[in-house]
Amino acid sequence: MVDRTGTTWADCLSPGFAGVLASLACYFGASFMTVVVLGAKLTPNGLMVGSVVAGCLQVVVSVSMMASRNEKTLGQVFMLALRPSRAHLRIARRYVWVVGLVLLASSCLSAALGHLYSPSQNVLESYANPLSWLVMIALSPLSEELLVRGFAYDGFAKWGEWTALVGSTVVGCLLHLNPLKMLVVLPLQLLLGFLRKTTADLALPIAVHVGYNIVVALIGLVWAAVAVAP
Repeated sequence: MVDRTGTTWADCLSPGFAGVLASLACYFGASFMTVVVLGAKLTPNGLMVGSVVAGCLQVVVSVSMMASRNEKTLGQVFMLALRPSRAHLRIARRYVWVVGLVLLASSCLSAALGHLYSPSQNVLESYANPLSWLVMIALSPLSEELLVRGFAYDGFAKWGEWTALVGSTVVGCLLHLNPLKMLVVLPLQLLLGFLRKTTADLALPIAVHVGYNIVVALIGLVWAAVAVAP
């Protein structure tokens, strides 16, 4: 087995757009099967379980594709994607104010948008489910970054780094489906693409994405609690 544990994500062989398609197929396929299996018994909790299963499958398949192409174990690929380095920390300190402002502004707008489409009581009930937090702070950031800043960025990179940044940003926005939501997350998507371009790795984009989701969840939770308070 080839030991490439010291490389960055950009040094590895990537499936590119084929990885994007495979990842999306796993997610939507598992989600569709959840609806088929549960049928009339489909509940919010059932949907959340389906999201967890779909997210886990998406991550495992994505990591497996990278592992097979680079003669790595699944653990090595996870470490490659998640481990921070001194270079990452230096870059984080250099752009800390930019990261902070984008996180705060985008997360506030996202939380506000969420309340336009979901009553406060529904938000509180959703956050009471531990699986919601698992999806928000682990599965969603990891699966999305593997797909967008990983495979999609790598696919566009053959036309240059700036093309990869813009192309992956477009893909990241499109994943949110709602046009207004796409505009809200655009600054975050650009920031995550810039961090991928600057570090040639996924650790910092994943960390910032996790931070963003946590801030959105906390703001949404406080907002909903205040809204339903007597």
